[in-house]
Amino acid sequence: MKCRALLRHLRKHGCVLLRQGSGHSVYWQPVRRTTSTVPRPAEVADTLAHKICKDLGIPPPQLSCMHSSSYLLDSPLTARLTAWYNRDNSVSEPERVGEGE
Repeated sequence: MKCRALLRHLRKHGCVLLRQGSGHSVYWQPVRRTTSTVPRPAEVADTLAHKICKDLGIPPPQLSCMHSSSYLLDSPLTARLTAWYNRDNSVSEPERVGEGE
């Protein structure tokens, strides 16, 4: 996930910046009195983001793929495929190439 999105998530859940190093920041959760070190590359691995949130006692953020490709989640094709995988009867099965001839 993007580092900026992780920092926004931490601030949203009451974490405050305690101090900054050359390549990392230390965030503090005042309610639980816990700290966690957050690296500052452009991208943070999802597992690391979950670990940071666990250390601070806050819920984990959404997956990064949900943020970067949210336009795909609202597309008609995605809705049709989701309905087909859920076996919704209102959507017919996608046609297979080379069959039915």
